[in-house]
Amino acid sequence: MSAAPRSERREPQRAARWLRQDAGGVEDSLGWQLQQFLTDKSG
Repeated sequence: MSAAPRSERREPQRAARWLRQDAGGVEDSLGWQLQQFLTDKSG
């Protein structure tokens, strides 16, 4: 019975870490797309 709360406590941490990585990847791709867009417009 004491194992359930421990795993429940570990799950949000894993989700938060995954969300941070996902947000970082989205920011990177958005910045890259913006760069490509600006380069296409100027060229």
